[in-house]
Amino acid sequence: MKFVFKITAALLVALAIGGGSALFIIERSLQSSDVKNGPWHINLAIGSEAVGPYMRAASAQAGLLSPTKSETLSFTAFTDDEGAALDSVCNYKITGGDLPARWWSLTAYGADGYLIPNPQDRYSFGANNVARAEDGTYVIHLAPTAKSGNRLPSGKRRQHISVTLRLYSPEAAAITAPSIIELPAITRGTCP
Repeated sequence: MKFVFKITAALLVALAIGGGSALFIIERSLQSSDVKNGPWHINLAIGSEAVGPYMRAASAQAGLLSPTKSETLSFTAFTDDEGAALDSVCNYKITGGDLPARWWSLTAYGADGYLIPNPQDRYSFGANNVARAEDGTYVIHLAPTAKSGNRLPSGKRRQHISVTLRLYSPEAAAITAPSIIELPAITRGTCP
């Protein structure tokens, strides 16, 4: 009986260590990247044949589709231009212009990886619904109390947030050199 107990205990410990290490690697897979452009990160393995089982699992866990790079490039920022973590209670300006794609969208996510609930039901801006200046540039305000205009609510509960920029039908230059294309700047404003 002691032998069965020892075998069972050893199996449970092995499962806990194996499962825990797999979950750790899966959670870190989406945060790893092989290309950086300012505060933006992109993992070029996503949507390619080179993607491994951990990245596939991480994409599935996050509910991400993995289209090919010719269909979509997804850049994620966890920090502002100065390298400080994005904080939901701070005010940010995301400034940019036309992007090298047929269409683009910019979406904020909470620490849990889900959309940030807000009374305005505003979750993203895209090429077709962002107000622009005469020169074609735009400023999107990411802030806890976003009301009208290009304002994206970041939530009132303090948490680390992220912003994902998706380029749909990207131009060849974006696919071959994502580290040098011009992406929006993220500048921190007031922060309590």
